[in-house]
Amino acid sequence: MATLISPESVNIKSPLILPYKQESNPIRVTCVSRKPYRKAVWRIACFFRRELYYDIVQYGYEGEEDDPTCVAFLWVHPEAVGRTMLSIPCIGAACFRFRVYSDRPARNALQWVWFHPFYRRRGLLSASWPDFKSEFGDFECEHPLSTAMEAFVDKHQHC
Repeated sequence: MATLISPESVNIKSPLILPYKQESNPIRVTCVSRKPYRKAVWRIACFFRRELYYDIVQYGYEGEEDDPTCVAFLWVHPEAVGRTMLSIPCIGAACFRFRVYSDRPARNALQWVWFHPFYRRRGLLSASWPDFKSEFGDFECEHPLSTAMEAFVDKHQHC
């Protein structure tokens, strides 16, 4: 008997947001940000989970993130930056959380990062890295890291 392949398992449909102002890349998203932005981060977290075979989605269901230490960043399509359009496709996201460790000082941690495959290795994360270091200081990069992320971290000599 043949099994059906769910189109959702192979399709990457970028979430869309309706900007209320001209946005820059990336957009800072917290638990009090507009719901469509939080929902877009959640959808991208679902892509991350699916691609890396995680058991859970690492962001609040349907954008209902209630962790006040959670700060996510949402990248929009480069051609949409600085424009107000009816809808803007989101192409990536990253999520930071404050962590308390038993064997080292408490600090922020980069929990996950995911970009649409077409937008990987195009400098989007590299361009934001200095801002992340400025805002979160000497942050941890949570493991496991993908091969690409290990190479990125080695190149940027951080984490």
